[in-house]
Amino acid sequence: MDREPSSELLVGRRQIDGIPEATLFEDWKWSPEKKRWYIKFSLTIGTFDPELIPNVTFWYLVVPSSYPEGKVKVYPAKDGGITETFSHQSYNGEGEADSLWRTGDLCLQFPLSILHHSQMETEPTQAHLRIVWHIQRAIEWLIEASKDNLIRNGERFELPDVPNGEDYQFVFVESPESYGKWQDFDAPHFGLLEVGEVSKGNQKILFADTFHGRDEAIFQKTIWGEAFDSRREIAGIWTFLSQSVIEKPWSFPINWGRLFPYMVQQDVTVKPIFTTSIDFFSIAH
Repeated sequence: MDREPSSELLVGRRQIDGIPEATLFEDWKWSPEKKRWYIKFSLTIGTFDPELIPNVTFWYLVVPSSYPEGKVKVYPAKDGGITETFSHQSYNGEGEADSLWRTGDLCLQFPLSILHHSQMETEPTQAHLRIVWHIQRAIEWLIEASKDNLIRNGERFELPDVPNGEDYQFVFVESPESYGKWQDFDAPHFGLLEVGEVSKGNQKILFADTFHGRDEAIFQKTIWGEAFDSRREIAGIWTFLSQSVIEKPWSFPINWGRLFPYMVQQDVTVKPIFTTSIDFFSIAH
């Protein structure tokens, strides 16, 4: 027997009809795998940069069965949705192969007042208001994204979101003392990184353990607790850059090829990094 949407979901959906920029393509559908209700819609805006944000984009609004309680999420559709990652957005990857939407849900709770908009700042809790509030905020988000205007002077600095590994998580520890060592004039700028690996259930945890300098001497080492004693060592390389490396619109380079141009801009020579690592690997392993 098909699951029927609640009266709260239906009253919330009806409010979308009053938004001229929004067009619904279907009624509520239930996802047994995600245990969420979802609805597909498009947004049509007068974009300032069609190559960055098209005039028409496609979206999914996703809510739990407990609506109006729980989180309301707005995701780009895989078919016709935005593919880049912007600020105030989760990493916008492909996600699961059978998913209709990408992973980049919009952060719509950030203060639009700093962008001089008058929309209601506090997310409402009523069933007839929550859905329309998120869609109206998504419209404002799109307009500002097309103007490259999602971040203004005076806002707190926000690092780009990074993709969540399905089978792994990378962790590190930084303290005022260890951070100070990186600021030293004589600090190395690249070297070998020893990474530990432990398993927790079905997930692997990778943790930065030991940083070696160019002369292979230990530059930084983190003392981990007993939970990390049964680790497996993995060798990698590291490099120190003086400025944050952020690709437009708002993401980190996800491979060496995309990182290299930024290293060149900051006068970091690539070849010695790999040469040193290859020499070390051949000796140590």
